[in-house]
Amino acid sequence: MAEAQSTNPNGAFGVTDVKVKHPRTAETFGNSSTTVAIAEGDLVVFDQMESATGELTVHLADVSADDPALIAGVAAEAIPASSATVREYGLVIVRGLAIVNIGNGTVSEGERMAFHASTDGAADSAAADASTIEGDTFGVCLGAVIGSTNQGAVWID
Repeated sequence: MAEAQSTNPNGAFGVTDVKVKHPRTAETFGNSSTTVAIAEGDLVVFDQMESATGELTVHLADVSADDPALIAGVAAEAIPASSATVREYGLVIVRGLAIVNIGNGTVSEGERMAFHASTDGAADSAAADASTIEGDTFGVCLGAVIGSTNQGAVWID
């Protein structure tokens, strides 16, 4: 696994794109799925470590099958599905500012984020009540959905 990267804090290298301007930590992970690609902004979860290689991989978060406590982060770039012989790799933001895909809900500044109820790889705000389980949330929303993009700014903690 690659070492953690801090990308261009405060535009020090002249880049002003919000996705890379602010401090964040990203790690390189392989996509364990041979059928499902990961889109930029998708939530990904950890797989079991592969016993033969010791490699830790991720896959698109499946809302009906995955444990929210296993959220690895948000894909910083598209990661194609791997083939049987070639693993595809990409950056995953594990801490800091991320632009995450939002399901068909609404989000507001200050809300904790969790899996969307029905859209794999998407996030939504978590209910702030007694049913919210610690560990099921992965970050805090920094504002409403960005325009008509179905994406939102999240600080991953």
